[in-house]
Amino acid sequence: MNLHMWWESWKKLQKLGHVGTTMRMLEHFSSSHRFILKKVERGIYMKLSSIFSMPNEEFIKYLDGLLLRKENNGGLLFLPKLKAPVVVTDKGLEIAGYIKEHLITYGNLDYSALVNTLEYKGISNWELDSFLNAIKLALGEYGKYVVSINPNKTFSSKNYPKIGDPKISSIIPRPKSPIRLVWEITKNCNFSCNFCYVYGDKNVGKDLSFDEMCNIIKQASDMEVFYFVLLGGEPLLRKEFYSIIREIREYDMYSTVITNGYLIKQQLAALKLMPPMPVVVSLHGNPMDYAKYMNLDDLSIAKRIFNQIVENIRLLRSENIEVHIKSVVSTINIQNLWDHLVLLDSLGVSHVTLLHYLPIGKGAINNKPALLTPKMLVQFFEIVDKANRELDVSVDYRPFISIYAPALTPEFNYDNCPTGTMDLRIRYDGKVIQCSGVRDIFLGDLRQEPLKRIWEDALNRRDLTKCPFVSGRFPLELPEYSYHLLEE
Repeated sequence: MNLHMWWESWKKLQKLGHVGTTMRMLEHFSSSHRFILKKVERGIYMKLSSIFSMPNEEFIKYLDGLLLRKENNGGLLFLPKLKAPVVVTDKGLEIAGYIKEHLITYGNLDYSALVNTLEYKGISNWELDSFLNAIKLALGEYGKYVVSINPNKTFSSKNYPKIGDPKISSIIPRPKSPIRLVWEITKNCNFSCNFCYVYGDKNVGKDLSFDEMCNIIKQASDMEVFYFVLLGGEPLLRKEFYSIIREIREYDMYSTVITNGYLIKQQLAALKLMPPMPVVVSLHGNPMDYAKYMNLDDLSIAKRIFNQIVENIRLLRSENIEVHIKSVVSTINIQNLWDHLVLLDSLGVSHVTLLHYLPIGKGAINNKPALLTPKMLVQFFEIVDKANRELDVSVDYRPFISIYAPALTPEFNYDNCPTGTMDLRIRYDGKVIQCSGVRDIFLGDLRQEPLKRIWEDALNRRDLTKCPFVSGRFPLELPEYSYHLLEE
């Protein structure tokens, strides 16, 4: 079976509603960015290519020793024998966890015995094969780009918190380097959205110079950071944007960008350096929605903005650049959500992440009116379910629902907070902040100390009691209906 046939089979699994049994390498685990890539020697590529058509009975030997890391959205598998990371959905993580449990119990993987074990756990033989086929599909399609990791050298398990059920979860220890750097490369923006989380500190600090940025990129390369997530403000406003992307690529690292999409045509040359990472565009509904989100009295301006972003998405797709979308959902645009998802599907968007207002900046001022009513919340679930059944675009709604049902225990959130365990977030002025939601806790200042030292001290410097999600003190009066509705 060739690659095209495998790909069509994978898409059919999605259409049949079995998204939970599929996985793809290179999808970023916080909801949709491509994962990091490093070219490897031809011999390893050929090895991965041969796996592509291997029977599952033989392929399972490559799962021996697999490591799992559970995240708030799915998780990450690491296959030591192949030195390859594979991102999984929640269902995929569940299956992988049971496989790991089988490994721990019996010390080896026998296909027939594994089938029997999983059937006892409620996982059918068909689901197992779908799971294994999806891994092979990912490796076969992207096998020439895998992360070169030496687990014995790169990772250290010292003082790393345990995550999930110890019976089925073996955790990737905290790496000696960040997996990614989330970098606000400028505080400037050409939009004025009423949910902007950067708004509260727009007049604080001064953007790093290009030379300062190059120095940080060099430090990241020395530490073997995998990739960058570039955002702002509006990152495409940065006049050195092309040079920044080129500098990252010169060091054999990769980057993705989160942009409002308005300046894509002007920065197309830089964005063409992104693949195989996607370009992530914020698009939140129709022109009327934009007028409300940006407090525009003139609807013609909102129409011009919206149409320009849509045309820019088409431009990216014409260049075979993958596009992911982030959409804020609220009382403003819930009635138009289905039409919005249909539009994204028609544009060839592969993934959309639905978000809520963050309780900081302008979001702290405007988030309460944005809360959906019980009727709207039911409508939301129905639309998402219908989209995942009928459309090709994959819809991730969990970041949105976490506002209504912060059901994860504080212990789970403590363990899964990516700050200092997976990534660091760099503010535009070089200060390393805890996250987008906790911007007043500084883990370091790259104008004064090296990246390596900040990373090594990150777990000691962070304060998760200030996190509204971990503490359970989300700064909203959450309606009680949300808990009951989600329980039902």
